[in-house]
Amino acid sequence: MALAVARRCVHPRCEDTATIRGRCATHAVQVDHDRPNVDLRKLYRTVRWRQLRAVVLHEEPLCFDCLAQNRMTPSTDVDHQVAHRGDLDLFWSRANLHGRCHPCHSRKTQRGE
Repeated sequence: MALAVARRCVHPRCEDTATIRGRCATHAVQVDHDRPNVDLRKLYRTVRWRQLRAVVLHEEPLCFDCLAQNRMTPSTDVDHQVAHRGDLDLFWSRANLHGRCHPCHSRKTQRGE
């Protein structure tokens, strides 16, 4: 069995071992805090979101987009059908949420939807 090779953090002059996306724990948090929507991103770490996410994944165990194409792919992500853009009513609305597989969710996000 091969051993994992420890890598250094990609941040310049950092000597720590990378743990998250090529960054050490300190720089991973810093990158997250530098994002323009850091206040909204905090909502995804709340108990309320985790509970709502669990409900959506239970009610929609198959990917919304894949089902439309007659494919049976498990839902792994919960997606806002209409981007909430900071509207908390839209953020928490169960009617605005769909279960999607990670590839479908990523494609939708990259298109800016």
